[in-house]
This record gives sequence, C-alpha cells and structure tokens, in this order.
Amino acid sequence: MTPTPTPEPSPTPGATDGGFAGYQFALTGGAGGLVYTVNNGNDLRAKLAEAKAGSQPIVVYIDGVITDANSGGQGKDIEIKDQDNVSLIGVADRASFDGIGLHIRRSKNIIVQNLTFHEPWPGQERDAISIEGDDDGSVTGHIWIDHCELYHQLTSDKDYYDGLIDTKAGAYAVTVSYSYLHHAHKTSLHGSSDTDTVPNADRFLTFHHNRFEHLTSRVPLFRHGKGHVYNNYFNEISSTAINSRMGAEILVEKNVFENTQNPVVSFGSSSIGYWNLVDNLMGPGVTWSTGSLDAHAQSGESTSTYTVPYSYTADSTDGLKEYILANAGVGKLDQSGLDIPPPVSAPPVDDGGGEEGEPVASLTLPLSESFTTSTEAFFTASYKSLTGSAGTGTPLYHRVTGSAEIVDGALSLTGARVSVGNSTPTVSTTGSDQQTTGVLPLVADYRVSFKVVSVAGDTSKAFMIYVDNNTASSANSLWGGASKFYSVALNSLVPGQTYQVSGLLASANSFLTLRTESAATIVLDDLVVEAAN
Repeated sequence: MTPTPTPEPSPTPGATDGGFAGYQFALTGGAGGLVYTVNNGNDLRAKLAEAKAGSQPIVVYIDGVITDANSGGQGKDIEIKDQDNVSLIGVADRASFDGIGLHIRRSKNIIVQNLTFHEPWPGQERDAISIEGDDDGSVTGHIWIDHCELYHQLTSDKDYYDGLIDTKAGAYAVTVSYSYLHHAHKTSLHGSSDTDTVPNADRFLTFHHNRFEHLTSRVPLFRHGKGHVYNNYFNEISSTAINSRMGAEILVEKNVFENTQNPVVSFGSSSIGYWNLVDNLMGPGVTWSTGSLDAHAQSGESTSTYTVPYSYTADSTDGLKEYILANAGVGKLDQSGLDIPPPVSAPPVDDGGGEEGEPVASLTLPLSESFTTSTEAFFTASYKSLTGSAGTGTPLYHRVTGSAEIVDGALSLTGARVSVGNSTPTVSTTGSDQQTTGVLPLVADYRVSFKVVSVAGDTSKAFMIYVDNNTASSANSLWGGASKFYSVALNSLVPGQTYQVSGLLASANSFLTLRTESAATIVLDDLVVEAAN
C-alpha cells in the first residue's frame, strides 16, 4: 500500500535553513537580543538563565571548551528549557562540548551552529543533542542545527552512549544541515518508541548536505512523521542507514551512498515506513542484507509519493561528495562580518594540578608513548598527567577536536588535533601569545619519531606536527607560521615505517600538537620525543 501524502500549506520563501525549521516561520534564533561570548559552561548556564528570566532573545558565542567540570560538575547536560529564541554559535573551530550534552526541551526558534559535540557524559540523556517536547502537550520546534560536528566512539559498547541528534515527544520542524556526524553506534533517532505520538506524530525533519561516516545505524531513523533527506554523503555505514518505520514517509533525494549496508530500509518496528526515491547515487561498496529486513529499497522503487511543501534547491550528485567533504562541519563559515564581543570571563588558566600560579615543571626527555591503553583512559591524568606519570590535574594528552581513538594499541586520528604536554589545553593559542604553556623542554635540538601503522580516507591530505600551537592555523603561535614544523601528505607515508622529524627550537616549557586534516586518517604508534644529540 502506498500512503497518500498529507496536504501541507504553501511554503514561506527564503528559509535560510533549507528545510522544515524555517518553514512558515521566522527562524531568527536569538537575533535582536542579548549578545555574549563565553568560554566555559558556568558562564553559558548563567547567560541562558539571564535571558530566560528577562524573556529576552539571546545569542551566545562560544569560544572554548564546555565540560562538565566547568559547568558546575553536576553531571547534567547544558539545557535550553522552556526558553525560546536562542542562538549558540561556536567561534572559528575553537568551540566544543566535551563530555557533556545539549538538551533542548519545550523551546522554539533555536539555532545551534559551528559547534563540536563529543562523548557526552553518560549520566543524563546520553545524547550529544537531545530535542524533546513533553507528554503534557508541550512541543519543541523550529530548531536548526548547522555546520556542527558530532561523534562518540565505536570502540565503546553500543549502549554506552545514545544518539548524536535525537528528537522525541512532539519535537518537530527540525533541520540538520552541513554537519559531520561520525564514529557512533546510534546516530539520529526520531521517535523514542513505536508509541511516541504524544502530543503528535508530525516530526517534519530535514537533513541536507551532511556528512555521515563510520556509523552503525539510525542514519537517520524515523518513527512516524514526514522527512526530507537530500544531498547527503553516506560512507562506512555498517548496519542500516535511512530507516523509515511506523508509517513515516521520507523523500530521499540526490544522496550519495558509498560503502554502506542497507541504504534505505524499514526494520525493527511493528509497522513499516515508506520512501520516495529521487536520483540517489549508489556508489561502490553498497550492500544489502535483505533477508533480515521488513522492507528495503534495493530495487530502487518508491513506496510513497511524498514531496515537501517548502522551496529548496537540490544539487546534482555529480561532485556532491567532494563538495560536502569540503564544506560540512565546523570552521567552514566566514565569521568575519560578525561582531563577536570578548568573553565575559578571562580565559581559564589550568595550572596542571599545582597551587594556583605555581608553574608546571618541565618533563625530562625522552617522552615515549606506546598507546597500550584504552581511548577512555588515554585522555585522563590517571593514565598520564603533566608529570609524565599517572597522577591528578591536567592530562598529558588532550583531544582538541576531531576523532582520536586508541585502536589495537595505536593512536588513530581522523580530522583531529591532539596536544601533548599543554598545561592549558582548553585555551586556544594566538599569534599574540607572550609565553609558552607546555611541559616539554624543546629549547635544544630535538626530534619526534613515530611509526605509521596505516593511512586511510583522503590520503592526499596532510599529517602535521606543531609546537606551541593547538589551532588549525599555523599563525596562532608566538612562533608564527614556523610553529607548523612538519607537514606531509598521507599518501607519501609507508605503513610499517618509522619516521624521524627534526623539531623547531622553541622553549623550555613547550608542547606539541599532532594534527590530521579533515577526512584524513592516520594510525600511528611508538611516538617518541627525544634530544637529537
């Protein structure tokens, strides 16, 4: 049976989100209200509360890392609750929610842009972003998530984290665009159960120009409602990608699928869902496990005639993969025209666990790392602190951004930056810095060596090593552009070979940063920093 599309009113032209979030609605977020910049979770909570108390719109620029520790240490998500007209916007590529989630509840007109969310503390929603109404009839709607990066870990148990972006309990009119979702078992669930229909089952969700990679399932999963999934790139999806259930109808249009099992299916509910397939590209590595599915789209035939009510432009699949790889995720937006105020609090200074103001002592070289631990432990001081041994305070290793995991006793980096020995790891370096903040004595000749286990992804891109710079711009260091002292295309590295690199002479209190460009993966082992003589 092919269901009849639900009639919709005529669209409002010019919706900037390209989907349901701005359909027949002035999607403005916090424009025209309070404007602040924050660099920690306590200030973020305080400014959201200030706007809520005064019933004012608010734009909050985030320039730093939001953690549970700097958000009050309560093990609770950052909440936008019973509050409308909010924009959360990351500055450059320096803003992230590290180990803490964002919970949007009973709220409307919300924009979340240019932020990284990873590995939310698994004590509350366990979602990176959770969006919900309420079973009392309250709804949450007109939410736009744009140019964000969200990831968990595939090395953890599949139930340790929940979704990257989940909606439930009447949440509707949501657009997810130009975002990079990767390395998660549970990607994006809409409808918490087959009976999640209160106050209504009208999801109205749009996904466009997103990058979905290294995911297990729910890419996305719809129970009930209507959806539009267009111009996305799917790669390395191991179980199921788009899963339409409980009568949901999805327009699946001009997407590119590669190395994906079961691109469009209905699986796992008491009733199937439906799809309207338009000009999708099934590329290399697409497979189907049809025997275990309730319904599937292997034949390429549509089971619905659903179309969306808003105006939009769908790009051709020719060149779409390359376009999405270049434009989806954080740090891609031109923010030069924004009037971003200074942070309400001075940047935090991490003293590495000593007394306040007490300098951190330098380590003695060589520093050797064999990565014989887990991902969960590696980025903790209990594995290695700034002393080089297990301890307390600041960890020796800090994931700045991207995917960094311990895999089979080696370090895997995908579009990532990992700092080594930085005493203020959550503070971004700048070209105006007057002193260094590390614990590595790099004032005399030294070298960095590492063994290449493997390379993957876009191997035309580079692996780089910086000194006293934890950003993506080589100019953001007191050493200027020279801070990036090593850069090599992955396709020139030979797996199994050990490489030695002469480092830039820096200071007695320096740190290093390992970086891979977006879509580039290197797995390395046996990292050594040692004197060159």
